Amino acid sequence: MKGTVLFCRRIINYSNRNPWLYAVYVVVVGLPLVLIVTFCCSGSTPEKEKDAKTGAAAAVSGDEAKKLDPKKTDEVQEDDEEEEEEKEEEEEEEEESDEEQEEEQIVKQRKSARNRRARKE
Repeated sequence: MKGTVLFCRRIINYSNRNPWLYAVYVVVVGLPLVLIVTFCCSGSTPEKEKDAKTGAAAAVSGDEAKKLDPKKTDEVQEDDEEEEEEKEEEEEEEEESDEEQEEEQIVKQRKSARNRRARKE
């Protein structure tokens, strides 16, 4: 008993000489206590309790539940078709622009070949 009292007295004396240690004590001891009490001892919100008691989630029809809680499915959705059409249109436009660029390159190559032949003659 005397050893623990002496140890506590030494800590208090050292802390009085270095007051910044009190901030360390608050962070090391106080903050974890506050967090533990806050997260472990707090109750649920009234809305969650009301939903759990009334079963509000079960009362919603299937289509409405899908809209409220969208999950990935293999089923085709309304907006999927629009997205696919947009992607196809973009791909077609890219292909057309690529083809045009290739044709322009071919024309340039032919012109340069003609110019070289004309220079040689």
